[in-house]
Amino acid sequence: MSIEIVKPSIVNGIEFYVSADGTQSGVSQRGLARLCGVAENSIRNIVNVPRKDKPSKALESFVGNVFHCDMTSDQGAKIITTDAATDIIFYYAFQSSATNDMAKFSAREFAKQGMHNWIKQITGFSATDNNHMLTTTLNQLQNNINILTAEMREWRTVRRVADDHMEGVNILIEEINRNEEYKQLENDERTYTMAEWLAEHKGVTELSRGDAIKIGRSVAQTYKSLRQYKPRQMSRYYRSRRTNKPNSKRLAVYTQEDFPILEVAYNEFLLR
Repeated sequence: MSIEIVKPSIVNGIEFYVSADGTQSGVSQRGLARLCGVAENSIRNIVNVPRKDKPSKALESFVGNVFHCDMTSDQGAKIITTDAATDIIFYYAFQSSATNDMAKFSAREFAKQGMHNWIKQITGFSATDNNHMLTTTLNQLQNNINILTAEMREWRTVRRVADDHMEGVNILIEEINRNEEYKQLENDERTYTMAEWLAEHKGVTELSRGDAIKIGRSVAQTYKSLRQYKPRQMSRYYRSRRTNKPNSKRLAVYTQEDFPILEVAYNEFLLR
């Protein structure tokens, strides 16, 4: 049988050991003594005495299984198994005449970690399975992004060719997009641009460019400070006053839930 040589990880002066595959772990005799709040000789006496001479029946369970047989320190020191170390810590925490606060602290911390690992074990939790599922999901997502990116490039090429050689096709495309958005709105809550809300709820149909900018800025600041994110945007279609051609523009839109925010922004504008 091969013996794995393990370099200790020293934490707060205590030598801990973990096998390369993570399936085994342990502690040095000196480190266990510190965890138990006793002298190292006390630990050596407990792990080396025969079963019949153990100071407590709770310590008889690990007789013959105190040290790892297939794992040793890089300095040749024996490594106490976690099972034996746990029993010894609990002995000094609750049964020994040398009971002390350090042993009780170690027992509480070991119990917490033991409960955590026990729950993971009985529920079948597997970090490896979770990581595999996450990796698979990310790969699928990246594949979908690549497909959408390629389709977007093709779509932009179609639009560019249509602009150059097929006058009127892009107008048809805009109409199709508008109909799709209207269909979506049938199953969604009605949305308002700031101008639409002002016209319908405040009777304001004409604003100078300067006033429109001021109200828009006030709404944006108020909305973001209260919601912590920007309002969504949707396309609004109109005919150009200059050319009388159909056109579109993406604008911030709001639902009835946002009306109090619009009221606050509008009142701030009136008070300026």
